[in-house]
Amino acid sequence: GIVGKAKELINFDKKFENIVDYLLGNIVIVRDSSTAARLLKKGCKGSRLITLDGDVFNPGGTITGGSAKGRSAGLLSRKRIFEETSKEILKKDKLLNEETMNLEKIFKLKISSENELKDKEKEINEIERKIEKLSANLEISATKIQTLKDKQATINNEFKEIQTEASNIHERRISIAEKVKEMQENSFNQEKTIEESEKAEKELSNELDVLKESLNANKVKLAIMSEKGKSIESEIMRVDLSIRNMDANSQGYASQLKELTDKAEQYEKEIVGKKGILDGLASAIKQLEKTNETCSMAIEENSAIARGAQEQLEKIDEDILNEKEKYHKVEMADTRNQMGYDHFIKQLWEVYQLSYIEAMEKRTEIANRNQMAKRINELKSEIELLGEINKAAIKEYDEVLHRFEFLSKQKCDLMEAKDTLEDLIVKLEDKMVKIFKEEIKEINSNFDKTFNQLFNGGRAEIIFEDTDDILNSHIDIYAEPPGKKLQNLNLLSGGEKSLTAIAMLFAILMKKPSPFCVLDEIEAALDDVNVYKFASFLKKFTGNSQFIIITHRKGTMEIADVLYGVTMEEKGISKIVSLKIKDKAS
Repeated sequence: GIVGKAKELINFDKKFENIVDYLLGNIVIVRDSSTAARLLKKGCKGSRLITLDGDVFNPGGTITGGSAKGRSAGLLSRKRIFEETSKEILKKDKLLNEETMNLEKIFKLKISSENELKDKEKEINEIERKIEKLSANLEISATKIQTLKDKQATINNEFKEIQTEASNIHERRISIAEKVKEMQENSFNQEKTIEESEKAEKELSNELDVLKESLNANKVKLAIMSEKGKSIESEIMRVDLSIRNMDANSQGYASQLKELTDKAEQYEKEIVGKKGILDGLASAIKQLEKTNETCSMAIEENSAIARGAQEQLEKIDEDILNEKEKYHKVEMADTRNQMGYDHFIKQLWEVYQLSYIEAMEKRTEIANRNQMAKRINELKSEIELLGEINKAAIKEYDEVLHRFEFLSKQKCDLMEAKDTLEDLIVKLEDKMVKIFKEEIKEINSNFDKTFNQLFNGGRAEIIFEDTDDILNSHIDIYAEPPGKKLQNLNLLSGGEKSLTAIAMLFAILMKKPSPFCVLDEIEAALDDVNVYKFASFLKKFTGNSQFIIITHRKGTMEIADVLYGVTMEEKGISKIVSLKIKDKAS
């Protein structure tokens, strides 16, 4: 039947803890009067017991009637409603967070689908551009073939004309020769016509020369046309070969075109499917948004209920506090009255050696109370004047003053020490920043060198996120392997990360060598080439430092001076086997 201590059942600020302890420290809340009576019988007399109905059981055994039962029940009911509402709000918040996470996942899936859809559309556009380019190439090839065929026909016609003209010249030459021969045969029979014959012969000779020149020109032209014909034949052969190649390519282009067309159709189907998925996602998003709105409205309603309940609880707590304060004042007044009564009884006995009953028997009526009160005050004043001075108070004051002066001096010393320490901290931080910058600068230079040696090129550097406060700033490592751009260490591959970390380790060792280093499978992510590169690089540092390496890589084992292997010949019993490489080699 015990509900709990009163101070444990309310909420209050820690700064009022002493006040709450003073007011409620000895108050215990129980369910009913029977429980309170049972506890009092068991000896719980140092605490004040209050039932849920408001009945108060004082430590002395007295009982004070409580308030109406309905009011107390209402208070507990409101508290229970407030707790249930708070739990419901937490539950709704959790549900809202889950729905928000689902909504974010769907948004990410939607963005991914849209990006994939854009990629497919770009691929289809690229295929269409390839198809257009192939079609244009086919048209250009066909035009070029037709042009060459027309050119070949023109050359053939010119060649035929030249052959016809040459044949005509040859026939005229034969005719002239026969005519000259005939004139020579008739020259001795016709003396009269000698001059005419000579003239005719001269004309024929001139004509013959002209014909010879024309024949020679035609021969030259024929030779040129012949060479041109051969060139055209070569060109035709080349064009034929090109045509055959184009036919072969066109077949390949046709198959490629068909493949690209099929691929485009497939992409279009995928796009349709993705659009369907996107529509579904959009519907899901709308549904989740509706659910989110519903949850938000429910949370707002529950929050409003909770705020109302909290306000009522605060008001009730304030009323309880006011009532307790009033009760405490009444109790204090009652205590003062009781103390005054006890003091009066004690004084009555000490001064007059009378008990209360005897004094009541001897009491008389006072005629003038004001005059009597005035006389009493005068007598009290005279008694006070006769009293001794408390000399101990002066001594106590001197001690307290001396203590105050001592503590004040200590406080001043502490404040001066605080200022001195703050100045020292500022100076030390400035010095630390300066030294740290110098050390990082040198390590950065060493890091760039070791990175360049391990990667056979490239560069690397250490960068502070906050250059204004480098002591508290995060450090980023940027690396640029050969053939790549400068990027953060997190964007590198596993092997590149390991090799970059190794370069950083050796850069620090170059700045501040350590006599003893332990490396645990530092090169596990490296390929064989980089393992041997790491091993040869590590060998350079063995002059100043001793390395213990835990490894499974052959390249690292080959450079070791001593190998230690752990084996288990018998179950549960480990055995260490060592091997000195130099002794084995000799």
